[in-house]
Amino acid sequence: MEGTQRRGRQVAVRRVPGRWWIVLGVVAAIAVFSSTLSLPQDTSRLFIFFTATAHANLEPCGCPVNPSGGVSRRAAFIRSHTPPDTPVLLLDGGDVVGPPTPEGLIRSEFMFRAMEEMGNSVLGLGARDFSFGPDFLRFAEEHYGFTFVGTNLLSSRTRAHLFAPYAIARVGGGRVLGIPFGGLRVGVLSVMGKDLVPFIPDTWEPAFLLDPLVAVRTFSKRIRSQCDLVVVLAYTDQNLLDSLVSMPGVDVVIAARTLNVPPGYTNVGMRGKAALAYTGYEARRIGVMHVRLDSSRNMTEARGDLIALSENLPEDETVRAMVQESRRAVAALPNPGSLQKEPPAQ
Repeated sequence: MEGTQRRGRQVAVRRVPGRWWIVLGVVAAIAVFSSTLSLPQDTSRLFIFFTATAHANLEPCGCPVNPSGGVSRRAAFIRSHTPPDTPVLLLDGGDVVGPPTPEGLIRSEFMFRAMEEMGNSVLGLGARDFSFGPDFLRFAEEHYGFTFVGTNLLSSRTRAHLFAPYAIARVGGGRVLGIPFGGLRVGVLSVMGKDLVPFIPDTWEPAFLLDPLVAVRTFSKRIRSQCDLVVVLAYTDQNLLDSLVSMPGVDVVIAARTLNVPPGYTNVGMRGKAALAYTGYEARRIGVMHVRLDSSRNMTEARGDLIALSENLPEDETVRAMVQESRRAVAALPNPGSLQKEPPAQ
């Protein structure tokens, strides 16, 4: 009997036939493969949560009756309403950042933390998002993994895009050995109306906005073959919304600017072959859109609504703790007052 000496005791070692080493190796390989495998979700459906114009308001509004909003309610709503086995995409149309004050900076940082916790990754841009300059947004991209999209936002000096002209989000996919496969690919564009240029704070280099229709037409053509759906976050007026929703190659248009829903329209619904959705002011309501696709990945249906984040909704404890931490940070400020006049409300 062969053995090895360990602590003065002889331990028997049995020889394993060569063929069993092969079997054990195959079993081990299967075990490793299975542990790294996650299957893709149902790609005939897509669930989109969307918000805009949060203005770094972490807490519910101060309304005397049924105060609505708040990121902890939003996070709890998303968690409880995320359907199983369905690809989910979280989008924000812009104006996430607060006013250019010390308090606004703190609340903006905590808003980014909360959105990372909720699962946001692609954000559009509004005029208020530049309260602390573009470097603050680039910090958020690097630190929180966001992609800010500005399809028609260029530098007046260089005429180069200041942020990504588009993003392509893969949702509902599987993974094997860390490599993604399957799922849906959603292209996201984000445009601002040219009337917003005067409201971009002068804390950074002057902006130049391409015509929104030209920008969307150009980049939707560029990414169409790479995507199953193309979504446009549009911080524009109603006339531009109607033009965008009828543009070939665009599947979904989300109005990031707070607008009244015109007669004959719905909060979320089809307008011809594309879908049009509206957002609630200061993210007091969250948009929910259910999208269906056929076997060729063409959108056949989009429906949903805006849901008020009312006081009867529960709160997410992790995000609630962030809000409480932000209160303490603001309370410690020596002078939280305005650094400069903030841009008018849009």
